[in-house]
Amino acid sequence: KNEARWIKEWIEYHRLIGVEHFFLYNNDGTDQYREILAPYIDEGLVDLISWNSDSAPHHDSRGAAYWVGFQHSAFNDCIERLIGVAPWVAIIDMDEFLFSVEGSTEGRTFFQDLLREVSPDVGTLNVWWRNFGTSYIWRLTPNALITESFVHRAHDQSIANLHCKCIHRPEAISYALVHSAFLKNGYKFIEIDPLRLRINHYYLGDRMMC
Repeated sequence: KNEARWIKEWIEYHRLIGVEHFFLYNNDGTDQYREILAPYIDEGLVDLISWNSDSAPHHDSRGAAYWVGFQHSAFNDCIERLIGVAPWVAIIDMDEFLFSVEGSTEGRTFFQDLLREVSPDVGTLNVWWRNFGTSYIWRLTPNALITESFVHRAHDQSIANLHCKCIHRPEAISYALVHSAFLKNGYKFIEIDPLRLRINHYYLGDRMMC
């Protein structure tokens, strides 16, 4: 919702590390997101799904809080769409960037290699947060990049970093939560070493957004 400022960088960044398609769920956005997304939709790179608050459920049978249930329903809708379509799906927000600490080799990224090599009985990869602040920037200039501008973050042992987000094998998921999932029988989860792959979480944006 109303993340138009960050959409282009978020998509282009994740394309560079090997993401092949995007399913974006818009919950009542009122900014210029459609204008920004139009070329990506025309290219066939982005599917845009309207998930407005009048129709999507806010609660679920797990007893989730009001808006968390709204998230859960979107996550699980996406996973169901991708069974038999995509081998993996990362459930992340517009302020979260998958970051391969090990970088790239021979035109490939660690992110791509990891997904190719993981055991077939692994249904979920838990990727740990690293939370970034505003780096004392009041307002990003129009052409400034989040990933280059926000350079100060919480230290590794900070309680701010005690959450992960997930990359799921769609057919392995019984029910996805925000930071975990219930797996079907025969599947397990593994935790990814944040010194190899992590999620850079720019949850504050610039100081104008705080």
